[in-house]
Amino acid sequence: MNQHANAIDIPAAALADTEALELARIWATGEGQQIAFRSDLWEDPAAWGLMLVDIAKLVAQGYADDPAWDATTALARIREGLDAEWESTTDGPELKE
Repeated sequence: MNQHANAIDIPAAALADTEALELARIWATGEGQQIAFRSDLWEDPAAWGLMLVDIAKLVAQGYADDPAWDATTALARIREGLDAEWESTTDGPELKE
């Protein structure tokens, strides 16, 4: 498996579970966000919506480690960013193989 020097470590629970699947990778590069994901996981794309909300909540909890933020305020800011991007896209994603 390719492991970039700046990659995030794989969680122990994922390493221990032989049935675990990687869902997505997101990289910030000089060319913008680079995203690799599995589109073959779920029949209903709404499952991605559920997963994205779970990610937003986890990110908000991560921000709560900083005394300047609490999880509720961080999640509200994440939601504001989502709404702003949804209403007026700053850059359009391109599907690349």
